[in-house]
Amino acid sequence: MITVYLYLKILHDGYLLNTIIRRKYGSVYSCDLDLALYPFDYQQCFMNLRLTSALKTFLVFNATSSRVINEANNLLLEYKVGEVWMEYSNSGMYSEARVLFPLTRRSGYAILNIYIPTLVLLLVSYLTLFFRPSNFDVRMMSALTVQLVIATLFSQVSSSLPKTSYFKMVDVWFLFCIGLTFLVIAFHAGIDFVINKEEEEIPGPRPGWVGHNIGNGTMKNQLKFNQRRLSFSAVTQVPKASAAVFTRITAASDLSD
Repeated sequence: MITVYLYLKILHDGYLLNTIIRRKYGSVYSCDLDLALYPFDYQQCFMNLRLTSALKTFLVFNATSSRVINEANNLLLEYKVGEVWMEYSNSGMYSEARVLFPLTRRSGYAILNIYIPTLVLLLVSYLTLFFRPSNFDVRMMSALTVQLVIATLFSQVSSSLPKTSYFKMVDVWFLFCIGLTFLVIAFHAGIDFVINKEEEEIPGPRPGWVGHNIGNGTMKNQLKFNQRRLSFSAVTQVPKASAAVFTRITAASDLSD
């Protein structure tokens, strides 16, 4: 509810009459919002008032005495209403006034539900860089899970916002997070490729395994060694009976004088 106090100067039969008009406006009107900086945007809405009962030569606003009072709550669901003021214009045929409503978005909800969770997810993605290089599956699955959660959160937030033809700040933030997690995944893949390439270039027998075959069951324990100079292998096999046991060990180590 907006209460407008208008102080008018009326010219009637050569006399100047000062008149005070007090009106309350409680109507619903639309306001064009620019969401490019969402959720840290600032909006300005306005309501135009025009005195069409007489020309400006007979009826004009008194800019020094007229005022507007906002009787509603300044804290809305998503915005905070700032100080409401009026602008005057007597340049046309009629006297006009514009009531301005500054709106500042309350960004606490977006910070708690968008930015803090995504920052935590980015931290988890960064921590995967400190995992052991041999744990490729763990590193890759952790980074992929983080990217999937961020993409799901992006889809939920976008569905709750008005559709716009331009990017909003929150869209840029989510795209940055998705791109950063993709770089982490690409880094893990590159590290695994380099490690496997170095192992293939090591001369001599490849790193092997130790296995025990008893009956129809097979148990294998992978043993990998990354040394370069000296390698040896030993194979021990028990003559075939009801249960055959064989062991194969391959190792490599560096020797110094």
